[in-house]
Amino acid sequence: MDVTAPSLPFMRGSVDYPFGQDPRALAVRDTIAFVADAVLGVLSVRFGDPDAPSVLGAASGSGARDLDLLGTLLLVGLGGGGVQLVDVFNPTSPSLRSTWPTPPTFGVAQLGETGLALLGEGGALAIDMRDPDAPRTRGLIAVPGFARDAAWVGDTLLVA
Repeated sequence: MDVTAPSLPFMRGSVDYPFGQDPRALAVRDTIAFVADAVLGVLSVRFGDPDAPSVLGAASGSGARDLDLLGTLLLVGLGGGGVQLVDVFNPTSPSLRSTWPTPPTFGVAQLGETGLALLGEGGALAIDMRDPDAPRTRGLIAVPGFARDAAWVGDTLLVA
């Protein structure tokens, strides 16, 4: 979308089915958008020319509900359960570093070396990501209601 004139936004380009079936979240690095698709998994889309975006490579294959990018480390929450840590230093060829088992994940967030998997009524699982090849559980955080998304503001964690 071009929002140069916010009161008159207009469509620039799009990437449609079969490249995206159920998109849920976006994370952007330079001119690459990583798209969490609940059916296909994570897709990489180049949008250097916003009128002609293009899909780079194949989707990851594991249905993704959310993702969070910090530097070159992409934290991916899987709808069927689990969290993946993916190195996107080379965005045309993302590299899976590890998969951590969790119940179905509705959202993810990360700050520094800590990741969160938001587990709906199960609260939030804190994950130590100091070693992306071997993450460890830090603990479960009780959250009232249904934990779906989170964001850090300084040393405060906001949970939706």
